[in-house]
Amino acid sequence: MDYHCTYPSIEKRSSLTQTLQIHFLKIMINTVVKKLSGMPVKAVIGGFHLIGLPKLNTMAGSKSEIQNIARKILDYPVQSIYTGHCTGQKAYAVLKSVLGERLRHLHTGTIIEI
Repeated sequence: MDYHCTYPSIEKRSSLTQTLQIHFLKIMINTVVKKLSGMPVKAVIGGFHLIGLPKLNTMAGSKSEIQNIARKILDYPVQSIYTGHCTGQKAYAVLKSVLGERLRHLHTGTIIEI
């Protein structure tokens, strides 16, 4: 299992940075929420690896599966989700339909203020 997780807590600000497959997200957020004693997570930042391979214009799951992932994210005290290219445009659109303004694109050079 290869993943990276940081959860700085500076002046009551917290963020969660992740680069891992989506099925580890629930475990990671649970761990951070416990460590932060119920404090809200300001942001989850990273790629969700939902792009279909080898065809880049596909999803790594069905529309309903990706909608369920988004609904599960809504169960947590996460204020913003930033995701990059490995989520894929189609999966991003499905996530966005459920997560709304909480979901944002992460591009090279993006500045995120927490």
